[in-house]
Amino acid sequence: MAQVKRCAVCGKFQKSTTIMVKHNDKEVCPVCAAKLNIAQEVITPGKKGVTKHQMIPAIKNNIDNVEVLKKLAKDYPTIFNGSVRYLHKAEKEKISEIFGSTEISQEQANLIKRLNPNRKGITYHQIINAVKEATTNNDKNMITLIKKYYNDLLNKCAKYMKKEYRVFAEV
Repeated sequence: MAQVKRCAVCGKFQKSTTIMVKHNDKEVCPVCAAKLNIAQEVITPGKKGVTKHQMIPAIKNNIDNVEVLKKLAKDYPTIFNGSVRYLHKAEKEKISEIFGSTEISQEQANLIKRLNPNRKGITYHQIINAVKEATTNNDKNMITLIKKYYNDLLNKCAKYMKKEYRVFAEV
């Protein structure tokens, strides 16, 4: 039988799939955590990265929390967009109100194909190889796309790149 959890603040019972937030050694539901402004890690990546199995409940639990949804969409764009199709119609409409269209652009789709992501998504290694390839081919357009969609990741992995690649990518 699934284990039922109870929120320490509101006292409501939560589903076993609900991700509870620790606050002062007590478990709090996401709604109360948002009211209390408790910072929470919505998804903890497993050994295979973030999967749809983790993303779908995270979206459902935080459907009213716009900031969390935007963070999920920014951090895991391909998993987020792939998970939206498994939501109920009302949840899809709510997300389309927030984001407009949940489809990724054609240029981002082409960039993702070129980066060749694995199950864990886009890694430092793939970003470094893409910058190396763009430097070799003198392809400023690819650098622009990487900066547009993966700027945080590019900045984090810049210290692992050779100087010539950093200069070309202007990081």
